[in-house]
Amino acid sequence: MAIKAIDVELMSPTGGGFSFEQLVELAGLSVAQAITKEYSKESHPRVAVFSGPGNNGLDDKPVNQGLMKQCMELDIPFVDSPECGLRDTDLVVDAIFGFSFSGEVRQPFVSAIQALKDTAIPIVSGNVRGEGFQPSMLVKMEEKWGLNLPQFPGTDQCVDLNAQSTPGQTPTQT
Repeated sequence: MAIKAIDVELMSPTGGGFSFEQLVELAGLSVAQAITKEYSKESHPRVAVFSGPGNNGLDDKPVNQGLMKQCMELDIPFVDSPECGLRDTDLVVDAIFGFSFSGEVRQPFVSAIQALKDTAIPIVSGNVRGEGFQPSMLVKMEEKWGLNLPQFPGTDQCVDLNAQSTPGQTPTQT
């Protein structure tokens, strides 16, 4: 899969030479920039991030423990269920699974995906994986890998899928 090759190249000494920590920070910055471009703070002040296991979530890696502590120190709340995450939220960031996810979806992620299917709250995602919900916005991946992405204006890192879609069509990505 091309996305796995991107990850390998970015972290290889002969490729990008990035550390895992740097890529996490850059991904977060890219998503934050994309969101602030498409959604105003006035209309969408409360953002919920649905994070999953592994590199997308706050698993037991020391860097992730540090990020979790930073969130707690900044009074960024954590919730116990997807339903709580959608309460008093204006925008959702789908970070449940990364590109390397494989296998069956298990709890608590089945419930999280169902909650995203059922909500009318806008969803920002890194890709469309066919889990049954349609994000409102995609955050761009590098075009040099031949990904089948919608048109992105200029140097923008995001695209409004509702503006790109023809009625009756669903944007797709490989």
